[in-house]
Amino acid sequence: MPYSGMKMTMHIDEALLEEVMAATGAASKTAAVHEALRKVAVKYRQRERWKRDLGMSAEELVAAFDPDVALGLRGHLTEDEPALVAEQGKTYGG
Repeated sequence: MPYSGMKMTMHIDEALLEEVMAATGAASKTAAVHEALRKVAVKYRQRERWKRDLGMSAEELVAAFDPDVALGLRGHLTEDEPALVAEQGKTYGG
């Protein structure tokens, strides 16, 4: 995909850039930077929509989110009662 924009010189941590290239499957450094910037922008827009639509601050959103509940972990990760997954009748750890 061609990128429109300006050419610039930046100081970027080479190891971090290589990690982003591996994580995103980017074929070039430019593509990796573009993808990382795109993902940050998407998260920012999503957070702004949540704040606007829910009428909550970023701190209130974080406080309202319980990752254990969202991930289905609360009270279900015992050997006696494995957590259910999305597929009907499938379980983790069981």
